[in-house]
Amino acid sequence: MDYVPINLLCAAISGLLLIYYRRMRDGSAYSLYFMAILIVTFLLCLMDAAWYYCDNIYIDYSTVNVNSVLAKAIYIIDFILTAGAAYCWFLYVERQLDSTFTSTKTRHMLVRLPLLAVIVMAFLNIRFDLLFFMSNDGDFRGHAYPLFFLIVITYMLVASLHALYHAAKTDDLHEKRRCRTLASFIVFPLIVAILQLFSEIPFTAGITLAVIWIFIEIQGHEISEDVLAGMNNRNRLDRELASHMEHARQSGRTLYMLMMDANNFKQINDRYGHTEGDKVLRSIGTALKKAVSGTDYFIARFGGDEFTALMYSETESKVIELKDRINESINKECNSPYSPYVVSLAIGYARFKPEYSASEFYAKADEALYIEKKKLKAKHDARN
Repeated sequence: MDYVPINLLCAAISGLLLIYYRRMRDGSAYSLYFMAILIVTFLLCLMDAAWYYCDNIYIDYSTVNVNSVLAKAIYIIDFILTAGAAYCWFLYVERQLDSTFTSTKTRHMLVRLPLLAVIVMAFLNIRFDLLFFMSNDGDFRGHAYPLFFLIVITYMLVASLHALYHAAKTDDLHEKRRCRTLASFIVFPLIVAILQLFSEIPFTAGITLAVIWIFIEIQGHEISEDVLAGMNNRNRLDRELASHMEHARQSGRTLYMLMMDANNFKQINDRYGHTEGDKVLRSIGTALKKAVSGTDYFIARFGGDEFTALMYSETESKVIELKDRINESINKECNSPYSPYVVSLAIGYARFKPEYSASEFYAKADEALYIEKKKLKAKHDARN
């Protein structure tokens, strides 16, 4: 394999991802950090290709000349970009995990110190050969190279360990999967580092593969998540429902669908505005996620102010228990003594039958929801 073409290919891939991601980013802190990762990866691939080219042509290092100065400059930039990529990745993971580790200027400065140390060592290398030194006999690592390597690995390793810790701590299965994906970033660079012992493959290939892996995860997250409610969307629901129905048919397990609707949501929207309505939907999303925490139940926003849950249960009593748990969670998360309105859900449910299609199952659950809403309206009218 040719070292330079692989680097140029990686640069092209990271460049294309950068162009695409720049259009789709939402302006959040973690999206900016991921864009920084793409920029650094793109530049690192180009610098690594230039380094290899310089390493394989004759350059007279015994005197100061344009070629020797340029080669040393490329080496210095290569070291800084490598540490910069690891640093950006660490910050990206911390933001994704909503960590308080970098929440203050003091903590952020402490995290930045190792990167600053690499930058200082890289420039001091011009005089003291701390990271590398070049001669007509070849290129050699300096005494500070192990420290540089430790800094790069520490950034990535701490980020991965923190993501794994977060995955172990959360009961949300979707969150577990997301955190494990973040933790796996370090795997690709490590595999390439091992392959370098047997072949001439650039380390940047491992970083590029890791970036592609995370980018695919981001895309899947965008496709499957309802951003407003912070949960699965209708697209993901349709896929999960098809999978659940097939599993129910083959295993004989009993599948239930709960269809939920926010009571008087239109009145809240009309009277207090859409911003307040969005706030209600976000709080409902939080309440529903807490209600199913620690279970394998699937929840999603069906559309508008309607939400859906899928669950396996051999007894209907567990479905009733989930309804009660949802109502308790809604009351706790969405209502307060100072709120001018009360948030509540009407919840209907249906049991799956093997002959049902997805649309028929939806219709049965929706029919049960309609009956439940009529009952609630009758109770309200009776009180008034």
